[in-house]
This record gives sequence, structure tokens and C-alpha cells, in this order.
Amino acid sequence: MSQAAGFPVSFFGFFEFPVFLGKDPELAKTFLSIHGTVWILLVISVIGHAGAAMHHRFIKKDNVLKQMTTGA
Repeated sequence: MSQAAGFPVSFFGFFEFPVFLGKDPELAKTFLSIHGTVWILLVISVIGHAGAAMHHRFIKKDNVLKQMTTGA
């Protein structure tokens, strides 16, 4: 995404990755859109999993959360 937008990509400031993609604004826009969509799906997934764990703990009052965390 950054290379397609024309920006160098570094590894925490230690070194820069070689340029694999030339500057391409359309490709950068596509990568940015995909990146945003995947981020939203990840947030929804994390919130859904946390909600399901709380549902089992406080609504159903079963031992699913305990089994998942301790294996007991």
C-alpha cells in the first residue's frame, strides 16, 4: 500500500524494504480500500468474540469461558 503510494517502507527504522511496486495511485487506492475493509472485519470479529464470551459467562452462566482459559 505505501510503496504503491510512493512512500518507502521500513522495518521499525532499522532498514528499508526493497521497492517491489512502482508508484501507482490506483493500486494504492485499491490497497487502502482493502486495508480499511479488513480492519473493520477484524474489529467486528474481536467485539463479537468478546460479546460471546460475556454472554456465556453472565447470561448462560456456564463454564465455557473457564474451559477456554484454564482448560478445566
